[in-house]
Amino acid sequence: KLKMKLNEKTGYYSLLIFLFNPYSIAICASKSTQCTTNLLYAVILYGVSMNNVVIVSLATALASYSSLFPVMVLVPVFLHHKNKALAGILTFGVSFSVLHYASYLVSGGSWSYIQSVYGFVLTVPDYTPNIGAAWYFFSEMFSHFTVLFLSVYQLNLLLYSLPCPSSSPTLPHSSYSLSSWSLLSSNRTLVLVTMLSPLPCYTL
Repeated sequence: KLKMKLNEKTGYYSLLIFLFNPYSIAICASKSTQCTTNLLYAVILYGVSMNNVVIVSLATALASYSSLFPVMVLVPVFLHHKNKALAGILTFGVSFSVLHYASYLVSGGSWSYIQSVYGFVLTVPDYTPNIGAAWYFFSEMFSHFTVLFLSVYQLNLLLYSLPCPSSSPTLPHSSYSLSSWSLLSSNRTLVLVTMLSPLPCYTL
């Protein structure tokens, strides 16, 4: 009973810390779309904890609509829930396609918005100082090495994030359930994506 009460209090205090965090208040006050991203990340983790691959895939499709990197969270989820992977892939594919087709129609039959969304993230044309550590690296590099440095940096994000699913409860006497390991891997992936993105923002 004592352990259950401690777990309940831990979740309650974690929620209070997040809600009253100055960064959380700042992004709400600035009316940033990061509020929506935070909500989608929370839904992703909720879906993982409930072993609901459809919810995870749908929330990931919405999060990946404005940035490519959240799609990597699907890797640990599908590896830990192989029997539900097909349903997750179909949900993500259909949702992601519908979102982009709707954007195509809204843009007057033009795909030019893709360059403004994904092209901006991949090419990193803005070197304005931000909370990340990469902006200084990009601003100091030689212009004729730009493509090489950007490619290495983007690959670096993949190399750090993809090994996360390798941790799995293979030991017969492991005290962790499959959902716990899936949640841990997904959480680590989201943290790495947030920290190593070329243009980072405050997220969960």
